[in-house]
Amino acid sequence: MSDSYRIAIHRWQLAGKIPPGDPRWGEFNDLFDNLAMPIADIAKHIGQGYAYAGWHSGRRSLDNFICAQHIAVDMDTEDERSSFPVLLRHEWVRMFGGILHTSPSHTEAKPRARVIFFLDQIIEDATAYQSAAKFLISQFDGADTAVSDASRFFYGCKGGTVEVLGGLLPVGVLRRYYRLWMKTSPATKPAAQHDNAAPVIKMADRQRPEAQANDELQKLAEALGKVDAWSIDYNKWIGIIAACKRELGESAFAIVERWAQGKPGEVRREWDRLKDGRQNAAHLGTVYYLASGGR
Repeated sequence: MSDSYRIAIHRWQLAGKIPPGDPRWGEFNDLFDNLAMPIADIAKHIGQGYAYAGWHSGRRSLDNFICAQHIAVDMDTEDERSSFPVLLRHEWVRMFGGILHTSPSHTEAKPRARVIFFLDQIIEDATAYQSAAKFLISQFDGADTAVSDASRFFYGCKGGTVEVLGGLLPVGVLRRYYRLWMKTSPATKPAAQHDNAAPVIKMADRQRPEAQANDELQKLAEALGKVDAWSIDYNKWIGIIAACKRELGESAFAIVERWAQGKPGEVRREWDRLKDGRQNAAHLGTVYYLASGGR
């Protein structure tokens, strides 16, 4: 699994959006730098107000598309569907989400957010990318279906909220559910209606295969080994315990107990008190972010 992902980051640090018709647009589209960086670094750039897109050769345009390794879902419904608590419960976000961040026009009263999914492989064909993006976007109620083209960019969110989820979406999984989606989509409907009416595909098996579960436990143990339990505050300590229980279940308890360094029986009491872990909004991305040196 790669530690870095291909993404283009803009050179301008923006506090908001550039208005339509602004004379800066021509220069703006020329100033995306093709980079490869870890998810935590991408999140930092977004939080500092830098826009992001796929790789292009020169000016950002569909004709100049090189590749992309992320798909962004734009949620601007301005209701609870675009709020962090609801999006964090979405099964695609829970299993595969990479970054969740507010958009520049977000307010508490009218929430807007974006979910970024990072892929384990790059997509070099613009048409294939659009098909994959349309499918993934269709799985979110109210998502903006107009942002699926391969040359699309998204603004950062200077002064907003960015959460590192740390997930990765395997292209093989994406293809499998895309094929199922195509089989169940109403083929008789016109293309314009097809996107809006596309059925949401439920994952048939949310249980992780044993080999994958073992890999995730090993990854968790390695990450926790880089986080000093005594160097973080109590709320974050509890949040990590809750995240491990929610995402990996009882199989993670022994790893968490060794890491937490609590008094005899303390970690078990906290673990059981959290029930299914949903009382706490933390997630495993917090662990991997701290392990990467974030604070």
